[in-house]
Amino acid sequence: MVVTVASDNPKYFDMAHRDYNYIENMMVLASSILSHNPNETMQLYAVNYTKGLTTNNKNIVVTNLKKEGTNMEIRNYAAHLRAEIILNEFLKGTKEVIWMDSDIIVRGNLQFLYVNSDTPTIKILTRKAERDELQFQSAVFSLNNTSQTIEMLKDWVEFIEENKSMWFADQLGLYKMCIKHNIKIVDIGSKYNDQFLNSESVIWHCKGNHRDMRWKADYFGYKNKVVVAT
Repeated sequence: MVVTVASDNPKYFDMAHRDYNYIENMMVLASSILSHNPNETMQLYAVNYTKGLTTNNKNIVVTNLKKEGTNMEIRNYAAHLRAEIILNEFLKGTKEVIWMDSDIIVRGNLQFLYVNSDTPTIKILTRKAERDELQFQSAVFSLNNTSQTIEMLKDWVEFIEENKSMWFADQLGLYKMCIKHNIKIVDIGSKYNDQFLNSESVIWHCKGNHRDMRWKADYFGYKNKVVVAT
């Protein structure tokens, strides 16, 4: 199962992204996933999207959420929501979850991201960095459902709540809790989280390069394959 969240709070976007919409990219993300993984299931969460999202696809569940508050509170809410969502999915019995940020395009098969093991494991892009919050690049990661993973997720949710005003609190907390709970870390490499748009990569992550012609070609190609609508 793939899970993602996007916010449509107008004040969320900085000047560099003023012509970019995360909700629209989430719709493209869904189309791109099913183009290469037709049996994949998805949970899509849209925050403060006044038009509302709908789908007739049996593999997709859409949840429209409303959040009141300041711009910072809404931004943090959307960024931090994933910990609670993944925890709830595991408590319901979901075996594995692949998290993806909404500003992503999938260009191939996702089977590599599944853990397929009883060992508590996270598959994620790792980096050598001096700061703990940068050890993981958490735009894409997968987790399997074990009792150890559930305890890690509970602590992750608590960490975010205690540090919710901190930007990167979720990414920092994920790294710290994986270390605390001895979760096996498997590096997925840039092939599955690529911000440089290499042609052989399976997952492209938009980092301010949404005007790049390579990104646009894939983006509008998948946008025409509508699986989620307003």
